[in-house]
Amino acid sequence: MRLAALCLIVFAGTTSNACSPSSSQDDPATGRLLVSAGQTWSGPVTSEIISLGSDSSTCNPDVGGFSQELLDPVGGILKNDIGGKEVPIICGGETRAFNPYADECFILDKSTKQWIQIQARLSTPRKWASSIAIDIGNKKALWIMGGYNGQETLSSTDIVTMDSGNVTIQPGPDLPFKVVGHCLVKLNATTALMIAGFGRRSSTYFLDLPTSGSRFVKGPSLSIGRKWFSCGVVKDPDNQDGQVVIVTGGYTDEDGGLKSTEILRIGSTHQGLQQNWTSGPDLPMDIYDAAGIETADSKSFILVGGYSEGSSLKTVLKMEHVNDNWQWTKLDQKLNVARKSHVVMMLPDSFC
Repeated sequence: MRLAALCLIVFAGTTSNACSPSSSQDDPATGRLLVSAGQTWSGPVTSEIISLGSDSSTCNPDVGGFSQELLDPVGGILKNDIGGKEVPIICGGETRAFNPYADECFILDKSTKQWIQIQARLSTPRKWASSIAIDIGNKKALWIMGGYNGQETLSSTDIVTMDSGNVTIQPGPDLPFKVVGHCLVKLNATTALMIAGFGRRSSTYFLDLPTSGSRFVKGPSLSIGRKWFSCGVVKDPDNQDGQVVIVTGGYTDEDGGLKSTEILRIGSTHQGLQQNWTSGPDLPMDIYDAAGIETADSKSFILVGGYSEGSSLKTVLKMEHVNDNWQWTKLDQKLNVARKSHVVMMLPDSFC
């Protein structure tokens, strides 16, 4: 099996990594992944790049980093309402400062390739929150929900948007209950699926995006309740209108780290084609506190770094459907610096 070359940006350590990515406009499976923040056990957090591509063009944005570790933030890409400008953003998390739980947000400046703290702040500090990209008119916003602020678990949400180049943060709709350590996937322009979390480790819920309504409906429960896991959604290879939600790795207080994967096939009406989650392929090792993302063509799922058996990881894994079966492949590429509790997002082409 031929694997695409990979180029990814990761923040940790003291050096940045140049690579040779392909343009995602030429190959639907390509894209540059920006892996950011996290815990590296090595002080200041800088950047790496991994590219899903196959050509020989050069990408070396030499992205700056953070002066200290930033654990369990959320991140994504904002899109401006004027000109379609795309900007990576990171919000919340936990630092090693005196007031460790963060409400700050940072955007990646295109001209300097440095992370810059913006004036707007979250409505409350948030660690172990979750986020997804949502469309509001011509803008791509970030919906951040739940988490822990150092005093209590949260039911509140924030919506981060960019208007004419200025980032604004406004409160979003409250959830029906408090949630932390969960995972969130966007199914379409109106619906998301919230998965598990501390105290709700096997529960799932279908919910409307804030621009679509207030529906909140219980979904099928996971076979294994878990926390500190990764999730994503890819196209269903057996149903052109369907999707496959992936939940992998994580941790239980009883068994420790997990290597199991569960999948749920979702139809166009967003009801499970299967009545329950079913077993997917096991990871090659137990992994938790990793970061996952779908490839640009939405056919595969990438898992980066994480923690296993007392050590942070440099590994990059790929789950894809091959010969009628889902399987994990360990890619040849590795992170320069092992990390956990980080985020991953697609780096816009304009930053290369």
